Amino acid sequence: MNDRAAATTERIMDAAERLFADHGFEGTSIRDIVDAAQVNLAAIHYHFRSKEALLEAVLTRRISLVNDARLERLDAAQRAAAPRSPSVEEILRAFILPTVEFAQRNESGATFVQLMSRMFTEPRFSLTDFLARKFGEMISRFSNAFVNALPDVPREVVLWRAFFTIGAMHHLLCSTDKIALLDKRLLKATSAADMTEYLVDFCVAGMSTPAKAGKSKAASSRKHK
Repeated sequence: MNDRAAATTERIMDAAERLFADHGFEGTSIRDIVDAAQVNLAAIHYHFRSKEALLEAVLTRRISLVNDARLERLDAAQRAAAPRSPSVEEILRAFILPTVEFAQRNESGATFVQLMSRMFTEPRFSLTDFLARKFGEMISRFSNAFVNALPDVPREVVLWRAFFTIGAMHHLLCSTDKIALLDKRLLKATSAADMTEYLVDFCVAGMSTPAKAGKSKAASSRKHK
């Protein structure tokens, strides 16, 4: 791809990213993207073929950067800890910090966070299928790292905790202002670095707590009804 073509694809993706973030996949038309990027319709079809393929390209462009940074940190943590497994905290920092740092870097980071938040509720686009297809290796690497770091916790419990951890991170990135429901002063009084540390501390505790033996109370209660 020559420089002119590369510049065109970047302009299209930048425009599409903003529009998808503001209006969602369903609420954005190819014509909207053409007008915002100041290209012709043929350019969209030539470089991306469809709106779905364009959305995947937009997502891949940003997520790949974050995931590369995550894997670099995980590799470094595993080398430093060898032959042991890295600690849960080290694995969590490898997973969380690149995401938070990217989100806080500049306007494009904030736009992408907004886009990802929308993608979780898009009816015609399965973010789960997309992530599994494109980034299955990264997901597997971190899942296995958590399982290896917590040998006394059942695998299924570790994976549920990792799932809840992703939810906590998403909540920090997309809904930080909701802390005002608890105390309106906290948002202004807390630095971004401190918020990140609170998140890491919370997730370390949640991932590391000993698993309860036997079935859950809810399951036991149902059994004896």
